[in-house]
Amino acid sequence: MSIVDLSEILPWNLSLEGRRAHSIHPASDLGLRVSLWSGDITRLKMDAIVNAANRRLAGGGGVDGAIHRASGSDLHRACLALKGCPTGSAKITRGFHLPADYIIHCVGPIGEKPDLLRSTYQRALELCTENELQTVAFPCISTGAFSGLSPTQRLSLLLHMSRTYFANANSSVENWSTGIFCTTIKSISPGCGSLCCDSDSADLFIHTFRY
Repeated sequence: MSIVDLSEILPWNLSLEGRRAHSIHPASDLGLRVSLWSGDITRLKMDAIVNAANRRLAGGGGVDGAIHRASGSDLHRACLALKGCPTGSAKITRGFHLPADYIIHCVGPIGEKPDLLRSTYQRALELCTENELQTVAFPCISTGAFSGLSPTQRLSLLLHMSRTYFANANSSVENWSTGIFCTTIKSISPGCGSLCCDSDSADLFIHTFRY
């Protein structure tokens, strides 16, 4: 498995979508560090990647299964020790055989329940602060078989959630380096583009790999 370092990812404003959005919303510091990237989240060298987990933390399909396969049996044992995780929350383990140091296991809701989805994103960001993690990659949570909101709606919710969190967090935004928000959509919609371009709360990347 080849490892992907953040230095290999093109800033979002240099992409076609980024140049178009940047011409409309030119004042963003954040937009200069945004990327559209197609690849495998398990290859990213980060402080942490986020797993779209189930309540038993037992592994499953999609990104959950991919992360468990790449991380190995040590992850399975670590998840068993956590004794599950309620919907709307998140728990953390080591990354074991992944390039990422940690895995944050987020349990999103089934169906259209934005409050619970917002809660699991919130807890994941809190775990980043508590563990002094500066780089983290998020997949879209509660999509596919568990879909209630579209990937674009989930991305918009995550961007809003992150901006609110860093505006209110006790820890300084300066301690946050890079957030990679991963989605299966191929480009950023105009609404999401404006969110990227009017916030300087965190770095943003978009991941378009289908598991």
